[in-house]
Amino acid sequence: MPSTDLLSQDDLQRWRACPRAHWLHQHPQARAHATHCQALPDEADALLLDQGPGAEQALRASYPEARLIPTPHTDAEWDAAIARTQAELAQGWLLGPQAQEAGRALIGACLHSKEGVRVRIDVVAAGRLGLRLFKLKYATVGDEADVDTVALWTHVVLRGGWRVQGTGLLLIDAD
Repeated sequence: MPSTDLLSQDDLQRWRACPRAHWLHQHPQARAHATHCQALPDEADALLLDQGPGAEQALRASYPEARLIPTPHTDAEWDAAIARTQAELAQGWLLGPQAQEAGRALIGACLHSKEGVRVRIDVVAAGRLGLRLFKLKYATVGDEADVDTVALWTHVVLRGGWRVQGTGLLLIDAD
């Protein structure tokens, strides 16, 4: 049963696709009577939709010193991923001009805000004046949902006390 006290990026995507689907996800007992919304892919399937061949190679070419934080699935894994992300950020590994020149980044950084919103950021890269947040998209263009996602990430990072230099999309062209 999904947690109703914490919000996540999946909640935002579910709501963006269909507010009723989001409500039904939060109230599984009502799902049996619903016929309005088509089934949405689960989290694992959604991740496969955004990643295709060459995604890892493209990231490694841009960020040779990137560190990966595995995708959390349980509350305990979320807590561990958030703790690891905060430790990586606190030690200053991503801060300063040397970090940017070395191509340092956290892939799959997990953070939470004081309001209880949990997010997994595709790429948090070093910037000269702060962190740079990127949505990885296996496409040639972004859409409004990508803007919503990056805005949510920015809110959570800023509420966590970190400085954000910039945000954007990392597009991987299938051709």
